[in-house]
Amino acid sequence: MVLLTIARADAMYSSVAMSVTILELALIATNEHLGNFSLEFTLISQLVISLIIEFASGSMMSFNFGLARTTVIGFWLKLLSAFLLLAGFALSYIGYFYLAWFIIIMSFVCDAAGTGCLKTTFRPSYNMMSIFKIGEPADYVNSFKYYLYIRLILPFILLGITIVLIGFFNEKVAAIAIFSMIMILRLIQIFQSKKDLDCIHKEKNNNNVLGFYKLKDFLSVVKLNVPNSLLFITGNIFESIVLMYSIGLLYKYQVYLNLPNYLAWLGSSSVAFVIYLFSAVMGNQIMVRLKRFETSIKLKQSLVLVSLLASTLLLISPLGASQFITLSFFSLIGVSVGLIMTRIAINTALYEFDERKSVVFFLFVETMTTGFIILFSIAGSLFFKEDSVIKAFCVGLIVFLLSYFIYTFFVKLPSSYEKDS
Repeated sequence: MVLLTIARADAMYSSVAMSVTILELALIATNEHLGNFSLEFTLISQLVISLIIEFASGSMMSFNFGLARTTVIGFWLKLLSAFLLLAGFALSYIGYFYLAWFIIIMSFVCDAAGTGCLKTTFRPSYNMMSIFKIGEPADYVNSFKYYLYIRLILPFILLGITIVLIGFFNEKVAAIAIFSMIMILRLIQIFQSKKDLDCIHKEKNNNNVLGFYKLKDFLSVVKLNVPNSLLFITGNIFESIVLMYSIGLLYKYQVYLNLPNYLAWLGSSSVAFVIYLFSAVMGNQIMVRLKRFETSIKLKQSLVLVSLLASTLLLISPLGASQFITLSFFSLIGVSVGLIMTRIAINTALYEFDERKSVVFFLFVETMTTGFIILFSIAGSLFFKEDSVIKAFCVGLIVFLLSYFIYTFFVKLPSSYEKDS
């Protein structure tokens, strides 16, 4: 019963996150009223805001309100973000360009604050609930095989409705309807999380502050498991690049396919949905089978090599239809491999760390992910000309993947062989 509760919440968390990402990136990338570089500006502004806000919100909220309440607050902030984004779009349609972007930036602030709360406390909260009810940590690898219909059907329904709205209604009506769907989903998540975590809401000990986080806390947690931190950051970077930028870029690259506007939007949306669909099916069919290999270094290195292949192909592909294809492949591999990497790392962290250390772990790795993505973006604007951001992402990701591979090959593998001997 507890595993099913965790699986249902996790299915809603991931499917809604992916669906909202696809819909919001599509709307921003195709909204001519926001300017020609709206997607790139959105990426940079979200990254900078995330670096400033996510860590602060995650640490301060959990410090003051505890894990369960911070999770619920995170969903409320996501709801507010959707409302503000809708307001920003409405203002852009009537010509208030700068005011529209101001409101959209405020939406990004709320989104970053909500993301910081959820990244820090969502999984530790349900882990605490599992320990409270059955005395065992939550299993986020095994839970992936349940509620597959939520992971698959929900994004499919949202995408189908969106295609109909875009195809048969004007952009204003379509935007209002799409954002209304997003806000309804956020309300469902708020109600669900409050109900699921009610047991630890009532526990006074679990609502006490976790204590102020010092630099030595982060260093000690990372030192306990360097490979797991590297694995999470590597997978999270790959997955975040896809969710935050490359899916939106697909909507711009569709012009190279020379399709009519309606079919082009449909084609790009279908690619985005197939990316998510493939990752969900892989998680259901393969990830559970990989459970017994969670600690296998060779498995993790194999995931890294596949990621290197996808990144290299995108880096060397010329601008045009071939780049649309390689970007689609890159996104497909990124979401799938990133999903496996992060879930293996999450399970390891929750099994090895207590409540405080698990929060510190997620604060550290999520902040490092955002920091590295910002670094890649800045490097792209300085050293690349055409398709600067995505090329820089590829170079940065290749460097990071090689670093993890070399570390595990020359440090971790020899030490494991010494223990076996």
